[in-house]
Amino acid sequence: MGDLIMDKYLIEIHAHTSDVSNCADMPAKDAVKLFAENGYNGMVITDHLHSYAIRRFLKKRPNGDWDDIIDCLLEGYKIALEEAKKYPGFKVYLGCELRFDEYDNDYLVFGLSEDKLRQMKDVNKLSTLEGIKYVKSFGCTIIQAHPFRDDMAIVEPGYLDGVEVHNGHPNHDSRNDIALAWAEKFNYIKTSGSDFHGECMPNSGIYTDELPENEEELRKIIAEERFTLRLGTKKESLPQ
Repeated sequence: MGDLIMDKYLIEIHAHTSDVSNCADMPAKDAVKLFAENGYNGMVITDHLHSYAIRRFLKKRPNGDWDDIIDCLLEGYKIALEEAKKYPGFKVYLGCELRFDEYDNDYLVFGLSEDKLRQMKDVNKLSTLEGIKYVKSFGCTIIQAHPFRDDMAIVEPGYLDGVEVHNGHPNHDSRNDIALAWAEKFNYIKTSGSDFHGECMPNSGIYTDELPENEEELRKIIAEERFTLRLGTKKESLPQ
């Protein structure tokens, strides 16, 4: 795990569950246990919401509508929320990693609720700039994940709230140094996340002075940059 700042709260803000994201290797129940037992005080479930995921969801629910799609998206979050009851004080927050059909860019969305997601019908079909503005109209904060990986597209400055300047996924070259320089150039919010998929230990996140009670409190902390970054660089195997 590396050194922890003992007088701060550590929150993972980029994590996937195999219950929803087919790229992940660990179910939500096990992920909560892993984070809660290894120094984290909370985690945001940011399962994928994009056209590929939606097609998989609709295979499970043929003839399903947007509400069915959101039901599928929320499965990992709801399992994690229930599992967290076993770890008093550990928080689970709802988020998502959204992709618009225009490009392969991914965006971490904070300040979500189930109701907001249900109102965002077909949000993935919007153009990138229209989609970003639309998501922000719900009072959400939007951060581009790993903006300098291969196949990512640069977003016109002024639309995003921030960028993920440190992505801790061990099997991707996210070019974090370039992301940091880009964020500093355009005065973006800078975030850090493990991009946890369950193949190794989480290593990144944010430190806060308070543990937010809900998604909106966490969003405000991120939007107001009231946090410091945990920049994990070491790949550690999962405990046996």
